Amino acid sequence: MHTLSRSCFLLLTLFLAAPAWADADLAATGRRIELSDHRGDAGDLAAVRTLLQAELKAAGHPDKYLYYYLGYADYILANVYTLSGDTGKATDLVQEAQEMLLHVIELDPHFAEAEALLGTCYGLEIGLHPFRGMWLGSKASGHVQQALKLAPDDPRVILLNAIGDYSTPSIFGGDKTRAQRGFRAAIAAYDSYVPADASAPTWGRADAYFWLARSEAQAGDVEAARNDYGKALELAPDFVLARKRLMALPPAAATAAGSAAAH
Repeated sequence: MHTLSRSCFLLLTLFLAAPAWADADLAATGRRIELSDHRGDAGDLAAVRTLLQAELKAAGHPDKYLYYYLGYADYILANVYTLSGDTGKATDLVQEAQEMLLHVIELDPHFAEAEALLGTCYGLEIGLHPFRGMWLGSKASGHVQQALKLAPDDPRVILLNAIGDYSTPSIFGGDKTRAQRGFRAAIAAYDSYVPADASAPTWGRADAYFWLARSEAQAGDVEAARNDYGKALELAPDFVLARKRLMALPPAAATAAGSAAAH
């Protein structure tokens, strides 16, 4: 075989042998899921799920990141269907997410982000079916608390814990004031976060600003909410829900007039 032909053959062999879930591809897939989340694009999220499911079947061996990103896509798509009112599809997807994330933890019991996302998935299922809180509540809090023990400075762990605090009724231990502190802590943690490897998750910075703005609006601090929705949109210009909530805030002039009248 000529030298050039041999080189081409070797390159082709390496290309075909390289896993389709190579680090760079999975990192890009994570970014695609986050972008589709911000757009509310159920069609693209479904396409990503199909791609990841095919990769999982072709892998030939378990891969924690394939399971993680499939669970993440399931969770995001479940949220999209929750917002549209399709409880049945949302429930199926969040339970699929739980199954995927349990596989991750079996493969890597120290993967804090999988623990946090799993606990959040149980929380979402409780939100869809409140009576299930009787047996899922301890799972939701237990996995998030385990994540905090494993990686207390991880921005997504902090963010998901704060989302749980914000979404849980106070009678069951939720605390919106504590949640707002958590959103601020998550934003600060993103500034110093360094991914463990090329496939590690990086999503959530814009979401942290979105949730902080949401908590500020709920507390009546409209100007702070306007500012932080703006920061979310600077990071993610296609963040549809952030833009809708920003547009729904009272105009700045009305806010100033209301404040002057109060005095």
